[in-house]
Amino acid sequence: MIGTSYAVDTSFLDSLNIKSRNTASHIIHNEKLAMMIHYLKDIDPLCQAYGIPDKFSAKTILKACILTKVTYFDPEALTDQKIRLICTIVAKLLGSKSIEPRHIASITSTNHPILSRWMRTVSTKNNLHSQ
Repeated sequence: MIGTSYAVDTSFLDSLNIKSRNTASHIIHNEKLAMMIHYLKDIDPLCQAYGIPDKFSAKTILKACILTKVTYFDPEALTDQKIRLICTIVAKLLGSKSIEPRHIASITSTNHPILSRWMRTVSTKNNLHSQ
């Protein structure tokens, strides 16, 4: 489901140090988004698999990976249910109370314009207002 016409937002990786960025790159290329989301609940297997020494670092890296991986997907190819789930997770990771794609697009427009554009595309799909 990787969209060939969409740019991937790597801006979330910019705040990581070089070692963490390399680890994040491996995670992004080797893990499915669903597994990354699972790691939010149980971070220990991620730490073990990628040699991350502490849970705080692992959570920081995982957050960047998930926010990057979201933009790999062509929003036009996703179901409304999957988009709602992605918006819920992205909002939580960004510390937003709103899962509205337009709101997420607004709060990410300056520092993460590719994710912002992805969310604007998502917001044009049918029935995506929070319920």
